[in-house]
Amino acid sequence: MSERIGEEPTIAVGLLDDETEIRFSLSHPYALVPPDTANERLDAGDYSVVRQGSGLRLTGPDGISREARTFALSPSHPDAVFRLTTEIGKGFHWAELEEQAFPAELQLVPASAGTGVTAVNRVPLERYLTSVICSEMSSSSPRALLEAHAVVSRSWLLARRAAKGRLSAAEIQAAVEAGATVGEEDASTVMRWYDSIKHADFDVCAEDHCQRYHGNLRIANPEAEEAIVATRGRVLMHENQVCETVYSKCCGGRSEDARVAWGDEQVPYLMPVDDQPDDVPRVAHDLSTEAGFCAFLEDDTPAFCNCEDEQVLALVLPPRDQRTRHFYRWTERLTPEEAGELVHRKLGHDLGAVTAIEPLARGASGRLQRVRLVGERASLTVGKELEIRRALSPSHLYSSAFVVDVEGSRERPQTLVLRGAGWGHGVGLCQVGAAVMAYRGYACHDILKHYYPHAMLASAYA
Repeated sequence: MSERIGEEPTIAVGLLDDETEIRFSLSHPYALVPPDTANERLDAGDYSVVRQGSGLRLTGPDGISREARTFALSPSHPDAVFRLTTEIGKGFHWAELEEQAFPAELQLVPASAGTGVTAVNRVPLERYLTSVICSEMSSSSPRALLEAHAVVSRSWLLARRAAKGRLSAAEIQAAVEAGATVGEEDASTVMRWYDSIKHADFDVCAEDHCQRYHGNLRIANPEAEEAIVATRGRVLMHENQVCETVYSKCCGGRSEDARVAWGDEQVPYLMPVDDQPDDVPRVAHDLSTEAGFCAFLEDDTPAFCNCEDEQVLALVLPPRDQRTRHFYRWTERLTPEEAGELVHRKLGHDLGAVTAIEPLARGASGRLQRVRLVGERASLTVGKELEIRRALSPSHLYSSAFVVDVEGSRERPQTLVLRGAGWGHGVGLCQVGAAVMAYRGYACHDILKHYYPHAMLASAYA
């Protein structure tokens, strides 16, 4: 992507994907525009769409029933929203159902990779971002955080759209069917990392797999809209390309190299950063070693994201994230039998009871890139970081930055105790660290320079 893209794009956001039935309500009349019929108005009320053959069937108030290949619903009033219920945080420990309200156009299409229906919100990018920055973090966050998050979220989205635009339809479909980029998989190894490019029917989804986009109801502070206006079109660039500025909730004291989470190619603007003020001595330990990471876990590191101030966390974290209290340092416990059952269910490998979790490779933040799971029946090498987190938790571990202590003997462990640091993959901006920086008076450009020191601000469009 060149430095400028001309004008603000409209984004296709997947809200629900491959559902048997999608129920939604309209607050005001919408224009219904199937591609093979004339315009028709849908009144406010409750509606349902199901798959019917290769197309869709829409039903609603007063016995309305329409069939078409796809449906596009355009609002006819500036305050119009459509409402539907989605699962927030699907697969993670904070997952729950929630009704949400969305602006702009609703598209309903047959799912490309299934037999159900997909709901897509087509919305101008800047309007989309207003919700994103209030869904990822709280709308009551300091202005500098909201501005920095707007730049980062805008950059990430434009970079992903550009990458997807370079793929053929066949390549996108192959990615959809695979669901992951598989580095290696056989009887003794599972090496996977996941990619948002796999979405075929839309640009991005509305959840943590891409970016949280939870609709209009999250925008409770006019400063969020002001932050979007103040940063309109602004992105981070490296060598005349928009940066794929990934981010996570809490790095744990040091951010991670992108290669630990995804492919093996170095990304110059996604390199490890100590999450500390400039006047604080750098982390002395080599976190890629077992001894160094163990020592780091015991240190009271003066990191930005080492925050236990309830007032600050209540200000910057969405209510759902406030339920997770211990994420800078955390502990999880598994019996060998529980670990074996999880690996069997999540990865399809029956190792029996897992008696040891052996680190094979750590990144600069201490996050594990590869581990060997030693079971009573077999052993399995697992990577990368997200697959490790998936394999050892009913949902996901907070991060793969952990060490394993054993209760009982090494030969016959009773409990595997995982002591860890951080929440998420740890690459790029640390959301809690950035929030604390903003709370302490750092400006937007200070935050961006701290987490992406090799990137520069530029305008993608006016």
